[in-house]
Amino acid sequence: MNKKILVSGIKPTGNLHLGNYFGAMKQFVEMQNFGEYNPFVFLADYHALNSIQNREEMKKLSFDLICAYLAVGLDPQNDSLQTVILFQNTQSLLGFFNTLVSMPWLVALMLLKVQKLKIKK
Repeated sequence: MNKKILVSGIKPTGNLHLGNYFGAMKQFVEMQNFGEYNPFVFLADYHALNSIQNREEMKKLSFDLICAYLAVGLDPQNDSLQTVILFQNTQSLLGFFNTLVSMPWLVALMLLKVQKLKIKK
């Protein structure tokens, strides 16, 4: 039987808590082992750059996050956990993404507005 594919990215922006475990981590492991979905989880460190600019802090949070997902049972042998090399080819990606999304569309995004308010505070 072919399983449906679920793709989810996780940002390494802080310490994990029970909400992370019950909200996502436990479900990914259950889907991997028993569910009808084949989860592909990736570390979205590039997306965390809007809140963390310190490279060493990002490395530590990313490492801790990967270790936590491995500890709860996500199996990298099943290609369930994908990692992104920190800050690799950031400039070329930026150029690529700039051609895909226009500024007026970005301004309309609620997440961008929330991040802008957080920065002002």
